[in-house]
Formats: sequence, structure tokens, C-alpha cells
Amino acid sequence: MNYAISRITQPITNLENILKSSATKRDKGLFFYQNKGRDVLFRLEGLTRIYRNIHDKKFFDTWYKEWKTLEDLLGKMDFYESVHNELSKDRKLKAKSAKAFGEQYNALLEELNQKLKNEHWLSGEKMAAFRAGIAQCTWLESHEDRAAFGHEMINELSKLHQKYEAGELNPYNIEAGLHEFRRRLRWIGIYSIASEGMVQLHKVKTITPSLQKYQTKEIVASPYNIMAAPSKGQHTISIQSQHFYAMSWLIQQLGEWKDTAQHHEALKSIGGEISKANASLVANIPAQAEMTIDEFVYSDLILMKISRDILRSIQ
Repeated sequence: MNYAISRITQPITNLENILKSSATKRDKGLFFYQNKGRDVLFRLEGLTRIYRNIHDKKFFDTWYKEWKTLEDLLGKMDFYESVHNELSKDRKLKAKSAKAFGEQYNALLEELNQKLKNEHWLSGEKMAAFRAGIAQCTWLESHEDRAAFGHEMINELSKLHQKYEAGELNPYNIEAGLHEFRRRLRWIGIYSIASEGMVQLHKVKTITPSLQKYQTKEIVASPYNIMAAPSKGQHTISIQSQHFYAMSWLIQQLGEWKDTAQHHEALKSIGGEISKANASLVANIPAQAEMTIDEFVYSDLILMKISRDILRSIQ
């Protein structure tokens, strides 16, 4: 059995099912947006992103951009919707928010509807083209695929460390620094979930004391940290759960800080009243992020430890 093929065909099937259901709805884009279309796109984006360095670069990179373009559109919709919902709680801001952010959301929804129709996502032609391309690929044997997959994860972790150490990912720049660090780290989690059971979390009996702070109930129970069971006979990549949970905790924390900062800017843009406490909270986010990332990278050595876990599994 070729686990790589089944790994990538599973989210294809899931996306096809969502698109088929979307095609029967009056507002096709809205149904697609509200029914986990983005979650599946993340998996396909992750798999084509990693396999473009293992197989046919042109084919996988082309499709990576296809998934990314569609997922980015949903991401923007999510941002404008969440900002509008938050600001609309204030009756004084509701009208301004509707004009500034509600209208942006509606414009993106219309763009999504047109994209799904005009690029033949709803008709099934787009997905059929991807399936045809996958069928033409020459896949590695399962043990080679596992090693290649693991090495790509290690390479990403190494690049993230290098870019942060070189100052390229500056937490004092919310979008290009803090958010970009989070994006790059999040790929490791996406690859793990998208591996369809090849990546497994190994629970150790004794938690390293300095890592205990990351092992919260919310993180441990998160569906993003629950891996599919491996197929019978499948060799796996094992990552210590305490290391993976630490990564998941940081992704969540950086996401919360990023959202707070972005919502603050949105409030400013429509002339909302900003309290001194709120302004102080947002002003302190970059320094908090830097201290937290420094501890994660340099004191707790999580990037190195996850890389080591992966390397031990594939040697």
C-alpha cells in the first residue's frame, strides 16, 4: 500500500464532498466558507507545499498556489467577519463597522462565489484535474516517503530558527514578524495532521519541568493535537507530546496576540474609543511575544527537540 497516495487522496475526497454540497446551495460560497472548506484546504496546501520538494516541483507548486489562493480568500473573510462581529457589540460602532468591515466581507463572499463558479470548482473539473495529475506522479516507496517527509519538516524547523535568529522575523512587526513566525511554525502542525497517521505523538511518563507550562488542558484536548491512527504496518514518525504541545501552545498564544493587535488597529481605523488599559495591552504585545519566543527557542529548545524527535524516527 502506498500511504502517500492515500494521504493526499483523503482530503481530496473531503473537499470534493464539500464542493458537491456547496453546488446545491443558493449561496454556494457561504456554504463552502461555513463548512470546513478552509480546514481541508490547509491540509492540501500543506501536503503540496511539502511534496513540491520531494516530487515534481512544478506540479505540486502550481497546486500549492491554487489551494493557497482559495484559502487566503477564506482567511480574509474570516478576519473581516470576526472584526465586524466584535466591533458590532458596541451599538455606537455597529454602523461604521458594517461599512468598513461588513462590506469588505460581502465583497469577498461575492469574489468567492465567482471564483468557485468561473474556475470550475463546483463542476468538479478542477478536482478531476488534480486527481489526474496525482495519478501521473511517481511516488516514493513508503519508507523513503517517510524519510523525505521527515527531513522536510526538519528543514522547515531549521529555516524558522535561522530566520528568527537572523532578525528576519521581528516580533515588533506584528504581520511580518510575529504573525509570520506563527505561520511558519503552524506548518509543522498542519503537516502532522495531514500525514494521516504517519506522525504520532509519544507521551512520556515524566514531563520536563520547564515544559509543564505548555501542557494545558485546552492544548492537550485540542483536535489539532489528536493524530489519526496509523494504518496497519505503517512506520511512523514519533514526536514527544510534550514538545508538540509546547509548539501548539505557542501557536495559540501568538494567534491571540495577533488578533488582539489587529482588532485594536481595526477599532482605531473607524474612530473607536480606545482605553488606556487597552492601548497599554497592545503596546506590550511585541515585547511579550519576543520574551515568549526566546524562551521557547533558546531556553526550552523546542524547535531543536522536535527536529531531534523526527530525526530519531527516520534514521
